[in-house]
Amino acid sequence: MTEQQTTTSGSRPDASQPNRRPPADPNPQTTQPSQVHQARQTPRPPSSHPIAYPPQQQPPMQWTGRLEFDLTDSRGWRVGTIEVVVRMDTVTLWYGNRTLAVMHRESFKHWLVRPVKPFEFDDVVWFMQGTTTCLTIDGANSYAVPEPIVDHLFAVA
Repeated sequence: MTEQQTTTSGSRPDASQPNRRPPADPNPQTTQPSQVHQARQTPRPPSSHPIAYPPQQQPPMQWTGRLEFDLTDSRGWRVGTIEVVVRMDTVTLWYGNRTLAVMHRESFKHWLVRPVKPFEFDDVVWFMQGTTTCLTIDGANSYAVPEPIVDHLFAVA
């Protein structure tokens, strides 16, 4: 048998593979303590994994979902429905099959917390009229946003 055949047959360790471990001792009672220590690798604790968090440090969960509210004109007649889709990073407003705005969730949250000046994004402007939250579509008509919708958006944003 040649040297190459001996190496590939597995009858002795291959020097070209430095990570190969020697075969386990069939009689562990004869193994010296220093040999046992060298053969074992210290396992990493689960909390040292870059993605693992201890239970008290889990990243906060954010609400995602859909809300709908009706737009009404000055006479109280329904003129359409706005659908608000809240995702992890964005808040999207739909009017029928048209996307009115795709807002950054953090920016919208900051405006909801402190609505000092109008918040303009794409085809929508959010603003306050007294204590009522309103929105304008395409710079034309303004509509009051129902208070329960505003309260929910404020709570989850």
